[in-house]
Amino acid sequence: DRFYDLIDEDPELRPIFPESMEQGRARQKLFLEEWLGGEPRYTTDIGPWQLRRRHAPFRVTETGATRWVGHMELALLDCGASKELAAEIASFLRPVAFRMVNSLDSSPSDTQE
Repeated sequence: DRFYDLIDEDPELRPIFPESMEQGRARQKLFLEEWLGGEPRYTTDIGPWQLRRRHAPFRVTETGATRWVGHMELALLDCGASKELAAEIASFLRPVAFRMVNSLDSSPSDTQE
Protein backbone atom coordinates (compact mmCIF):
# COMPACT_ATOMS: atom_id res chain seq x y z
CA ASP A 1 0.00 0.00 0.00
CA ARG A 2 2.88 2.40 0.70
CA PHE A 3 3.91 2.28 -2.97
CA TYR A 4 0.47 3.49 -4.07
CA ASP A 5 0.53 6.20 -1.40
CA LEU A 6 3.75 7.48 -3.00
CA ILE A 7 2.23 7.27 -6.49
CA ASP A 8 -0.81 9.18 -5.25
CA GLU A 9 1.50 12.03 -4.15
CA ASP A 10 3.54 12.09 -7.38
CA PRO A 11 2.33 14.76 -9.85
CA GLU A 12 4.20 13.08 -12.73
CA LEU A 13 2.89 9.54 -12.26
CA ARG A 14 -0.51 10.03 -10.65
CA PRO A 15 -2.27 11.07 -13.90
CA ILE A 16 -1.58 7.72 -15.60
CA PHE A 17 -3.27 5.77 -12.81
CA PRO A 18 -7.06 5.46 -12.50
CA GLU A 19 -8.91 7.71 -10.06
CA SER A 20 -9.44 4.77 -7.71
CA MET A 21 -6.28 2.75 -7.26
CA GLU A 22 -7.87 -0.01 -5.17
CA GLN A 23 -7.85 -2.55 -8.01
CA GLY A 24 -4.26 -1.60 -8.84
CA ARG A 25 -3.20 -2.06 -5.24
CA ALA A 26 -4.71 -5.55 -5.15
CA ARG A 27 -3.26 -6.56 -8.51
CA GLN A 28 0.19 -5.19 -7.66
CA LYS A 29 0.28 -7.30 -4.51
CA LEU A 30 -0.70 -10.43 -6.43
CA PHE A 31 1.84 -9.70 -9.17
CA LEU A 32 4.72 -9.08 -6.77
CA GLU A 33 3.83 -12.14 -4.72
CA GLU A 34 4.01 -14.32 -7.82
CA TRP A 35 7.00 -12.52 -9.35
CA LEU A 36 8.98 -13.02 -6.13
CA GLY A 37 8.30 -16.77 -6.18
CA GLY A 38 5.02 -17.08 -4.31
CA GLU A 39 1.79 -18.72 -5.34
CA PRO A 40 0.68 -17.96 -8.93
CA ARG A 41 -2.45 -16.12 -7.80
CA TYR A 42 -2.00 -13.26 -10.28
CA THR A 43 -1.94 -15.68 -13.21
CA THR A 44 -4.81 -17.72 -11.78
CA ASP A 45 -7.03 -14.75 -10.88
CA ILE A 46 -6.16 -12.24 -13.62
CA GLY A 47 -4.41 -14.15 -16.38
CA PRO A 48 -1.00 -14.09 -18.05
CA TRP A 49 1.20 -11.17 -17.08
CA GLN A 50 1.28 -9.45 -20.51
CA LEU A 51 2.78 -6.38 -18.87
CA ARG A 52 3.59 -4.43 -22.05
CA ARG A 53 0.08 -4.93 -23.37
CA ARG A 54 -1.49 -3.90 -20.06
CA HIS A 55 0.62 -0.73 -19.95
CA ALA A 56 0.35 0.15 -23.67
CA PRO A 57 -2.58 2.58 -23.26
CA PHE A 58 -0.56 4.75 -20.88
CA ARG A 59 2.28 7.17 -21.64
CA VAL A 60 5.29 5.58 -19.96
CA THR A 61 8.59 7.46 -20.21
CA GLU A 62 12.11 6.67 -19.00
CA THR A 63 11.68 9.34 -16.33
CA GLY A 64 8.40 7.76 -15.27
CA ALA A 65 9.96 4.30 -15.14
CA THR A 66 12.81 5.65 -13.01
CA ARG A 67 10.35 7.35 -10.65
CA TRP A 68 8.24 4.16 -10.45
CA VAL A 69 11.27 2.09 -9.43
CA GLY A 70 12.32 4.77 -6.95
CA HIS A 71 8.89 4.74 -5.33
CA MET A 72 8.96 0.96 -5.12
CA GLU A 73 12.38 1.00 -3.47
CA LEU A 74 11.30 3.70 -1.00
CA ALA A 75 8.10 1.79 -0.21
CA LEU A 76 10.14 -1.32 0.56
CA LEU A 77 12.41 0.68 2.87
CA ASP A 78 9.43 2.34 4.56
CA CYS A 79 7.95 -1.11 5.21
CA GLY A 80 11.08 -2.36 6.94
CA ALA A 81 13.13 -3.96 4.17
CA SER A 82 16.88 -3.60 4.54
CA LYS A 83 18.68 -1.22 2.18
CA GLU A 84 20.33 -4.21 0.55
CA LEU A 85 17.06 -6.07 -0.04
CA ALA A 86 15.26 -2.97 -1.32
CA ALA A 87 18.14 -2.22 -3.70
CA GLU A 88 18.23 -5.83 -4.93
CA ILE A 89 14.50 -5.93 -5.63
CA ALA A 90 14.72 -2.52 -7.34
CA SER A 91 17.57 -3.81 -9.52
CA PHE A 92 15.31 -6.66 -10.69
CA LEU A 93 12.31 -4.36 -11.22
CA ARG A 94 14.26 -1.71 -13.15
CA PRO A 95 14.47 -3.68 -16.44
CA VAL A 96 10.81 -4.65 -16.08
CA ALA A 97 9.83 -0.99 -15.64
CA PHE A 98 11.98 0.12 -18.57
CA ARG A 99 10.40 -2.55 -20.76
CA MET A 100 7.12 -0.63 -20.32
CA VAL A 101 8.57 2.61 -21.78
CA ASN A 102 6.57 3.57 -24.86
CA SER A 103 7.06 7.35 -25.09
CA LEU A 104 9.84 9.89 -25.15
CA ASP A 105 10.29 12.04 -22.07
CA SER A 106 9.31 15.11 -24.07
CA SER A 107 7.01 15.17 -27.03
CA PRO A 108 7.68 17.43 -30.05
CA SER A 109 5.05 19.88 -28.78
CA ASP A 110 6.97 20.18 -25.49
CA THR A 111 10.09 21.40 -27.30
CA GLN A 112 8.50 23.87 -29.75
CA GLU A 113 8.51 27.55 -28.86
